Amino acid sequence: MFSFSYILAQLCGSVAFGFQTYSGQAKDQRRLTLFLGISNLFWVAHYVALDVPLAAIIALLIGIQLLVSSFAAPKYKRPIIIVFIVLYWVAAYFSLRDPFHILPAIGSSLFSFSLLASRSIPQLLPAVGTSFLSFTLLSNDKVKVVRLGVIVSFSLWMVHGFFTGSIVEVIANGVPLGAALFGLLYFDMGLQPPGRMQKVRRFFRFNERKDE
Repeated sequence: MFSFSYILAQLCGSVAFGFQTYSGQAKDQRRLTLFLGISNLFWVAHYVALDVPLAAIIALLIGIQLLVSSFAAPKYKRPIIIVFIVLYWVAAYFSLRDPFHILPAIGSSLFSFSLLASRSIPQLLPAVGTSFLSFTLLSNDKVKVVRLGVIVSFSLWMVHGFFTGSIVEVIANGVPLGAALFGLLYFDMGLQPPGRMQKVRRFFRFNERKDE
């Protein structure tokens, strides 16, 4: 039988995943920040219930980073990323209990480094919500570095989910991981997508042109 704390963790993770998915419908930066901020709070509760303090702290730091970056001027976005990478490892130093628990720190750092290497950082920085990030990776030809960062980062988070027994964590990280793999194969290796995926791509490109 599953314990109460495990069931509570999966419920919190499901709510977090729901807000992440719904964040893709946000029409402006404030609503996106609100949805993702709420999502991160539930991820914190998810990891607290699982008794994984480092992952909870990193989820909280990601939420704070999102909030700070949303109001910061573009010239401060890169320094903010560097500061939070340092904070990830400070948290790891003080709260690490098991070698596997360091995977979120490694994954978040690699994703942050990929953002630093991307020329599209102002547009991609808020994209930490599952659906929003997935749409970006499916519709943008110029985020190869971020795609690679996501593939490695979210793979590590998925391994962490398997290790902690969190089904929701595996699913929530599998969605953007799949999108990143698809984008890598299609944009960077020349694979032709199925007809349905071509329609999805055209839909997002049409919406991008409308927003310009």
